[in-house]
Amino acid sequence: MADSEIQVSPDSTGKSVDTSAVTTGAGTVQRQRVAVGDGSVGGQLLTIEPSGAAKVDGSAVTQPVSGSVAVSNLPATQPISAAALPLPAGAAADGTDGSGIAQPTGGAGIRGWLSGIYKALVGTLAVDASGHTLTVDASGHTVPVSGTFWQTTQPVSGTVTAQQGSPPWNVEIPTVAAPNIGQQKVAVGGTAVKLIAGATPAVQGVVVQALKGNTDQVYVGLTGVTTTHDGTGNGWELQPGQCTPVIPVNDASLIFFNSATAGSAVCWIGV
Repeated sequence: MADSEIQVSPDSTGKSVDTSAVTTGAGTVQRQRVAVGDGSVGGQLLTIEPSGAAKVDGSAVTQPVSGSVAVSNLPATQPISAAALPLPAGAAADGTDGSGIAQPTGGAGIRGWLSGIYKALVGTLAVDASGHTLTVDASGHTVPVSGTFWQTTQPVSGTVTAQQGSPPWNVEIPTVAAPNIGQQKVAVGGTAVKLIAGATPAVQGVVVQALKGNTDQVYVGLTGVTTTHDGTGNGWELQPGQCTPVIPVNDASLIFFNSATAGSAVCWIGV
């Protein structure tokens, strides 16, 4: 389409009208060109791209975008700026502080509040990682306790041990009305013998002494006591005339003795 103009004479000098020759069904005609723009500001005119599309500059207004958007520098991190974003459901949101509660100086937002809570709890709570327990130091504070409390005297069954508070302390030593005393000898060397065949009570225990007339050691112990004396035996060795300390048993028949020599004898007393 070639450019041309037609002459009009609205005044003494005449004005030129910008037109273009256009071929239509009626033949070639002149079509006036019209500029779209801001009539109060010169040069601000609508621009038509070579493709025939009108160019729109939307830089001053946020434009909605639909469909796919191509980004040339993927997979690099893309910068995004936003003055405010909506919070998802259940997220922490601004609200109203409790009465007398203020965020620590220098804090801001959620992190400010969390740092204040952390500072308040440090030194108060101790966590045992091995047992997964939380220790709370409530010293100086009254701690409520729930449960059942027994304020009355409770009955006690069984054996109760009482301790006297201050000296002099009274000690009662149990005794028997008549101590059991006896003697016994080894009939066959190397064969253990009971001190006494039947059950014979003792309060504190039994003391055993080897008779001075013995010619060999005797060994005192429990059933099965031997005459072994190389460090692997199980008896208390007595030379002729020696005695044991009090053996703490309540029955003299629990004690046996042995000797390698037949006829070796002991005397004993239950106390």
